[in-house]
Parts: sequence; structure tokens; C-alpha cells
Amino acid sequence: IMRPPPNIWSIIMKSVATIIVTYNRLSFLKDLIESLRCQTYTQQKIIVVNNSSTDGTLEWLQTQTDLFVITQENCGGAGGFYTGLKYATENNFDYAWIMDDDVLCKKDSLENLVDKTESCDGFLCSKVIDEQGKPCNVPGLWTKKQANGEQEWTEKIEKNMVRLSITSFVSVLIPTAVIKNIGLPYREFYIWGDDTEYTRRISEKYDSYLCGTSVVVHRRKINTILSIFREKDKKRVKNYFYFYRNGLFYAKKYSSWYQIIYRYFRCLFDMCKALFTVKPRAFLIILKAFFSSFFFSPKVSFVCKV
Repeated sequence: IMRPPPNIWSIIMKSVATIIVTYNRLSFLKDLIESLRCQTYTQQKIIVVNNSSTDGTLEWLQTQTDLFVITQENCGGAGGFYTGLKYATENNFDYAWIMDDDVLCKKDSLENLVDKTESCDGFLCSKVIDEQGKPCNVPGLWTKKQANGEQEWTEKIEKNMVRLSITSFVSVLIPTAVIKNIGLPYREFYIWGDDTEYTRRISEKYDSYLCGTSVVVHRRKINTILSIFREKDKKRVKNYFYFYRNGLFYAKKYSSWYQIIYRYFRCLFDMCKALFTVKPRAFLIILKAFFSSFFFSPKVSFVCKV
């Protein structure tokens, strides 16, 4: 019996759980799923974690026979990815490919990620562009240097791979073996910062890369840095509690002492700014996050071994 070359054979054998977290964005979700159905890499199972959407999402999902749907209370993006990664690991998939519902994938996005797994033991992420073709969700480079002083992120540049420290949850491929070792994301984060913390947790132990040949489009509405002072959606303002609290937790876990002090002073500065600009709601949200950060100490949950 003739077999394909070893590298192709290894790709064929890898099973992928494609995990989407969705909440009240049915039109975006439909477009994303259609792009996933067109993937050239077919060893995938599409899993949708529905955070109790109220816009007809559940009713539409129930008509789709090729999807596996998990509906839960709205736990935010962090709780959604926690559930999806837990499912993928417990059900013995080789990899989990995760993304929000406002992403569009190229036909070969997954194939090009899987093709690089032989050269990477940590996470792999796609190059992310917006609908105008400009880079967005730009990840953080691995900044540690080799003994000769050279930056380590350049080591596999000839393979279109750039070593990373952090990235966002927009087309990230994670080996489930890694998840078993480092645990699941902090579901208590609810929203914002869960992706930065989790990918940092991975890259601290495993070499992780951006794959330049894998491209996805992020259709996000706001393409600027998050700011409670520029936020126009009144419903989102309350979520900045998590932005500040989670950011302070991340600083305490991964940063040097002077960076931690800077983050706390920055938080105090924003409180003063809220007072002087007469934004009492913003002031109270930041104040609550500031004090909550001293007591916020989530524990890493691990997938039970069967």
C-alpha cells in the first residue's frame, strides 16, 4: 500500500476541534461557519459554544446538523473558551482551533496552521487582518534574547513563522496535550485579558508562533485600543471593570515590581481623569476594579484525566 509522504500523513491523522464562542451575533456566526465548512483541511469538528444568545442563534443552530452545540449561561468570552477547550481535551482531539464569532477564515487557514505543527510545540496563530486588509490584533513578539544577543523571534522566519509571547483568541491552534499540562483559561476573567494571560501561560513553557501563511479576517466593530473614556456603547461600559481588574491581575502574575506599580498608578490616574471629566460611572467602575484586584485570585482548573 502506497502512503503519502510522512509529513502529509501526520497532518491527515490530526483531529481538530474548531471552537467558536458566540453571543447575539447570528449574521456574523453564519458567515464564519460557512467559511469553516469550506476549509481545505477536513479533519475538524465544528463546536459552537452559545452564551445564551437571545437573537435567534439557538434556533438556527438547532437546524444545523453538522455542528456540535453547547449552550450555557452567558459566561463571557473567557467562560466560553473555558467550556470549549475543556470539551476538546476531554474528547481527545489532537488540537483545538479557537476564535470569536466575528472572524472569517480563508479556505486554507486551518491547513496552513496544521502544516506547521511539526515545527511548534506550543500555540500557533494566524495573521489577522481587518476588512480593509490592514493588520489588527497584532500579537506580542517573544522578547527574550539568545546568548549571542540576537532576538529569538527570528529563528524560524524562513518558514514564515515568528515566535510570540502573547496573542488574541482570533484563530489560535492549541495542542490539547498542552491544555492538559497548563490547565484551562480563567473563566472568572469573563471578558478581556483572558487570551493574553492564557497565551502567555503557554508561551512561558512552549515555543509558540505566528504562522504567516495562515490568514483570517477579523470583522470587529471597534478597531482602536479599548478606553472607557472613548466607549460609545453604554451597555459595554460596565465591562471595563474586567478590563482593569484582569489587567492588574496579569501584571501581578507576569510583570516586574516596577511594572506592577506603574499599572496601579495608571489605574489611579484614570480614576482622577474620570473625576475631572465628570464621569462618575467610570470612576466607580475603575475604583471597584482597583480594590477587587487585591482579592482576585482565580485558580487554574485542569481537565480530569479519564
